[in-house]
Amino acid sequence: MPRKTLSLALTVFTLALMFVASASATSNNWTEKVLHRFQGGGGDGVTPYSGLIFDQAGNLYGATYGGGQGVCTLNGCGTVIQLSPKKGGGWATRVLYRFLGGDGSNPLARLIFDQSGNLYGATQRGGDLSCNAGAGCGTVFELSPPAKQGGTWTETVLHNFTSGSDGWAPDATLAFDQSGNLFGTTAAGGGTGCSKYGCGTVFELAPPGQHGGAWTETVLYAFSDNDGAQPMGDLVLEASGALYGTTYHGGSGSCGVVFRLNPPNQQGGAWTESLLHHFTGKVNDGCNPYSGVILDEKGNLYGTAEGAGQYGHGIVFQLKRPKTTSGIWKITLLHSMGGGLYDGSQPEGDLIFDNAGNLYGTTSNNYVEGGGGGMVFQLEPPSTHGGVWKENILHGFDGPHGWSPWSNVTRDKAGNLYGTTVGGGYPGCDGGCGVVFEMVP
Repeated sequence: MPRKTLSLALTVFTLALMFVASASATSNNWTEKVLHRFQGGGGDGVTPYSGLIFDQAGNLYGATYGGGQGVCTLNGCGTVIQLSPKKGGGWATRVLYRFLGGDGSNPLARLIFDQSGNLYGATQRGGDLSCNAGAGCGTVFELSPPAKQGGTWTETVLHNFTSGSDGWAPDATLAFDQSGNLFGTTAAGGGTGCSKYGCGTVFELAPPGQHGGAWTETVLYAFSDNDGAQPMGDLVLEASGALYGTTYHGGSGSCGVVFRLNPPNQQGGAWTESLLHHFTGKVNDGCNPYSGVILDEKGNLYGTAEGAGQYGHGIVFQLKRPKTTSGIWKITLLHSMGGGLYDGSQPEGDLIFDNAGNLYGTTSNNYVEGGGGGMVFQLEPPSTHGGVWKENILHGFDGPHGWSPWSNVTRDKAGNLYGTTVGGGYPGCDGGCGVVFEMVP
């Protein structure tokens, strides 16, 4: 099951705070277009927690947590879908693959491409069904396109997670290095800590030496709670080979950490962890980062945490890179989410930059004027050093046009934004099965 459910309940005290928070937020509504409404059942899928990616031809690709076929959950095992723009307008939706359980089930992570046009992703469950009480501990998979247009895509399971020291429940998007190795995280496994489920891992999958061979998994790091626990966000790979990420729990404040994994100096050596920030849950800090971090050109990190901040509804933060390798990374709160009126709550997805240095993100909850189903926001950098970042609310979701975006948005060359919501759209699926949307400025 997904990690948690959403609540839209607001106390009178919280509502009062929202009027204070709204002073720094500007409504700047873009035009939303619903490209696809998921119908559920054995068809196109339900609850797309993952975001979208483009191919070079302008097609969109994504995954749904449920739907399709199989009995992995009450709503099925999940799907991989493609949306293609049609001449004259509109988009055509095609299901590329329906998971059955033994081949993986319930993908949460965004997909990625390799240079040959193959898709790669992870499923939270499925695979080796002897693991996790028959639900499976998750997989890493490859989807290869057909030789002829319109043919069947072929799935290959690259790795079945087995719990224990191996790890299980991969939630995050994978990352390639220049040698074709895959890197990712598992939210559990790696040991016996964290209520005996394990605190999670960072892993590498090395491609085979010859076509058709087996990929080799190596656990690069196993968390132990005091250094972080339950990594759910995407990793970012620096040119130096270092990996940056977050954990949802653990650390000295039990609110999660931002970490760097440093590659070994010699081949076969151990990777080492550097803790860049421990979240505290205080008003001048955040708690529970579900998303990963992104890098700017100067090597500074940006991310979100779904809790704490000034109003208790999450933050957008920057970690400034120190001038020396032994220096301290300094956190700056770029924005504290206000909650209901004219602001959002619980930012879950990764941030993205545009060419002007603006940040874009989503919240899975609130912005109640317009429905209370979350929002898409923009943060403009200050024009002067030390100034305040300005939040622009681009769109609030209302249910029929989507409800609760959990992942990041994706930009096309024209600056339009694309994303998914886990609910809304057609009735059913206990509040709607989700949508794919486009936003035009």
